[in-house]
Amino acid sequence: PTERETLEIPASVESVTLPGSDCLTKLVFQGTNPNVLPEVNFEDLAEESKLVVKPEVLDRFLQKNRTVIENRGFQVSDTEQPDVIYTVKNGMVLRNDGSLSGLMPSEDEVLYLPNGIEKIDSDALQGQNHLNTIVMPADGTVVETDGALFENYTIKNVICYNQNQAEAIRVVAPGGDNDPGMQDNEWVHLFHNRRE
Repeated sequence: PTERETLEIPASVESVTLPGSDCLTKLVFQGTNPNVLPEVNFEDLAEESKLVVKPEVLDRFLQKNRTVIENRGFQVSDTEQPDVIYTVKNGMVLRNDGSLSGLMPSEDEVLYLPNGIEKIDSDALQGQNHLNTIVMPADGTVVETDGALFENYTIKNVICYNQNQAEAIRVVAPGGDNDPGMQDNEWVHLFHNRRE
């Protein structure tokens, strides 16, 4: 079986030992119980391989295997939406549509969004009780989000690199354009680049 590109792993399998062949580039996990994920020697899987899981185990699979997914550049998708690809970078779960989908458990207080992020999902910061500051992408990309960023989480500051980023956040922040009864918000700060 070392010539196979895809290996399907039945739900009943508890452990997988891969042959270490560069031909194998895709694993499909059939299990649906997030508490019973098989142990896999991912180090023997080709870098940038694709891992496909059932939607009900996606979050747990990403958490359990986050280090190897990030270090080896694996792409993860679920069986119902195979074109939606998840990757992990610096503890962030990123989707191929430019969205921040989630964060790995952390006690960080500041989140630096990488260049290319265009959206923060409403539940992306779930469980991040220490996080209080978000720094927008340094490339100036305007990031779409909603009021959940401020209503459901502990975000108190958003650092922006340009006026367009700042305006996009001000619209959804408490005291912003969508909240006429509040005073102008102090949540959004514009980063001034000083060149000497």
